[in-house]
Amino acid sequence: MADESPSVKRSTSPAITPIRRSFTVDESAQSRHRPQTNRVSVSNDTPSPKAARRRSSNFSEYSLNEARRTFQSSTDDLLLPKPSATGIESSHDSSVWHSAPLAFALLPAIGGMLFQNGSSVITDVMLLGLAAIFLNWSVRLPWDWYHSAQSIRNKEEYNGDIMVEEESEDDVLSFSQATMEEVPEEEAPKPSPKPIRRLPAHESATNELYTHEVLALLSCFIFPLLGAYLLHTIRSQLSRPSEGLVSNYNLTIFLLASELRPMAHLVKLIQSRTLHLQRVVNANPYDTVNGKDTGEIKDLVRRLEDLETRSSTAEPSPATSSEPALNGKQSAVLTTEVRRTMQPDLDALNRAVRRYEKRATLQAFQTESRLLDLEAKLNDAISLAAAAANNSHRQRGFTAIIVEWVATAIVLPLQAFAALASLPFKTIITLINFGKTSVTASQSVFLSMALTSDITVDITKFDPATVSEQTAKLNQHIINVFEPVPKWYEVGAAKYRQMRLSGETPLPAPKLLPEALDINLPSRESGRDIICRLVYPPSRKTPEERQKCRGTVLHIHGGGWVLGDHASHDNLLQLYANAGDLAVISVGYRLAPEDPFPKGPQDCIDVAEYLVQNSEKEYGGPLKFIGGESAGAHLSLVTTFYLLKAHPALKLSGLLLHFGCYDMTLLPNSRNYRKTLVLDRKIMEEFIKSFLPGKSLEEMKDPSISPYYEDLTPFRGKLPTALFTCGTDDPLLDDSVNMAIKWMVSGGEAIIKIYPGACHGFIGFPPDQLEEAGKALEDTKTFIKQCMA
Repeated sequence: MADESPSVKRSTSPAITPIRRSFTVDESAQSRHRPQTNRVSVSNDTPSPKAARRRSSNFSEYSLNEARRTFQSSTDDLLLPKPSATGIESSHDSSVWHSAPLAFALLPAIGGMLFQNGSSVITDVMLLGLAAIFLNWSVRLPWDWYHSAQSIRNKEEYNGDIMVEEESEDDVLSFSQATMEEVPEEEAPKPSPKPIRRLPAHESATNELYTHEVLALLSCFIFPLLGAYLLHTIRSQLSRPSEGLVSNYNLTIFLLASELRPMAHLVKLIQSRTLHLQRVVNANPYDTVNGKDTGEIKDLVRRLEDLETRSSTAEPSPATSSEPALNGKQSAVLTTEVRRTMQPDLDALNRAVRRYEKRATLQAFQTESRLLDLEAKLNDAISLAAAAANNSHRQRGFTAIIVEWVATAIVLPLQAFAALASLPFKTIITLINFGKTSVTASQSVFLSMALTSDITVDITKFDPATVSEQTAKLNQHIINVFEPVPKWYEVGAAKYRQMRLSGETPLPAPKLLPEALDINLPSRESGRDIICRLVYPPSRKTPEERQKCRGTVLHIHGGGWVLGDHASHDNLLQLYANAGDLAVISVGYRLAPEDPFPKGPQDCIDVAEYLVQNSEKEYGGPLKFIGGESAGAHLSLVTTFYLLKAHPALKLSGLLLHFGCYDMTLLPNSRNYRKTLVLDRKIMEEFIKSFLPGKSLEEMKDPSISPYYEDLTPFRGKLPTALFTCGTDDPLLDDSVNMAIKWMVSGGEAIIKIYPGACHGFIGFPPDQLEEAGKALEDTKTFIKQCMA
């Protein structure tokens, strides 16, 4: 009947099997909290104790408490719904929340009538509140479902183990008290007990619990994703001020926090399964079987010995027998009578022994099965305990790290205090040691300052006292030689070029290498080529080998845009080629005053464009370096900035910039230079006047003329590594230092090498005459090798 409780149904079912039915989690809780009922039945007309209590018509503490409990229970059932213990809803009372949809529909309209933007605010609050409820469901309900299915399934597994039907104590007693005749015959033995399986409904329920457990674990991962997607969808419906409250960061934090618990549980399950599989693999399956077989064999041997002993003691010895011998007929009759009398008892005893042996064997098998199950569970518990111990060790390790951090936080102030206490002594020692050098007192005070600069310079490089005697003598010799010789602007540019080629100027005539080649490269003007100088590494002798160089170098010679040519630096080109296995091309660009700006820079840019497009095909590698000296360094930067704008994907390995002029308006060091050491202010002004005729100072600040004024912000992250070299006795020292600092400030890597006492163009002197020239050449080789590496 529908009114019968489950307990009544169980009591009326026939007791066919001894399987014990276990309560579920909800049922056991119900049985514990079920109120005791009287044995005397109560009719429906009899009022219950709760109904008999009268309430007043006024508000009372009882009515308020009951309303509060009703509201709280309905709210709890809404925020975190749970099933009843029996699975059947006992009542469907009305709740205030059942009318919530109507309130949610009317509240925005009422808010819009009462407040400005009240409708959007109330709508946002309701949407966020409902989303919070759904997010709460997505996180908590899957876990409750999972733990419920898992706990009930584990209890069913424990009570649903394969149980062998055991005889009751009454059956054992009746068997022990029965006579031999009551023992059943062996021809019709009782069927051996078999394991009793679970009922089909019980089996299907257990399988369904397995499915529920897996689905619940998957929902622990999936439901938070669905909740986050719901909140993401709702976010688009919010007003603009509220939309900022729900950002992608909030959704990401919610997903990470909600997925942390199921992921940790999944890792624990995997670890437990791994430990179980390791235990199975490491176990020896033959130990138990061999021991069992040995025990059975020993038992059988013992029983055979007992039988032999009984037969030997029961059989009388003919030598000691004092009874009279019987004849054959009497012996046969007596034997037949004894056999007829004793045989039923012997047969019954034999059957009873066999039945006892079978039962003992079956009970031993059942006991062994249960012991193995207990051993497996014990091993699982040990494995989990070991995992917990490892976790505790890890936690102690983390605690140790925290302690170490705290100790560090305590020790560091002490160390700082000790450093501050010893600072006066260190300052005194520094002053004493620094006083042994020839640095002035003002520089010593500057170095002893506690505050350090973000951009540091080795001031000893600029100290005149650090200039070597060899360099000082060479500089004075150059001044003495240049003094009586006429300047280029006095004799004319063309005449002075001829004098330099013939060795009539203070600078020696250029030395040409026989292996260097003159080539012509196309220009932007039709019918005109640009003459260039090409130098290969000495190892590249054949045309096939020369097409396998690692890259090319674009060299732009110096000479104030007026003097010099493509063949005036063969030794320097050969050094570049040898340092990086490179093909070096020196541009013979057009010179002023015959061809003023912009013709010279255009030739350099045309050759650079040609190498960008054809370098790999003709020389084996891409354009790697651009570099030059003095005016050549200026044209190198102008060409580099053009290429960076025209070819954003171009990747240069480095720039070789020796004592360049980057500001045509002349920086302070150039304006204040008083010596005539290769260059002076008058010579520089004449160079600029020939290169830029008619240009005002403001026009000279155009980045295509003065690269120092180029905006390097668009090139951040794209600037190649640059090597700046300059001597301290060079009027263009400010140009190199300031340009290098600007390069670094704009995100580029700059290496600036300063050589004490070196004059302008010092790398052109032989290293045996000027030590700084050899150092600069070695630094340049090292720079090329590092960039090529």
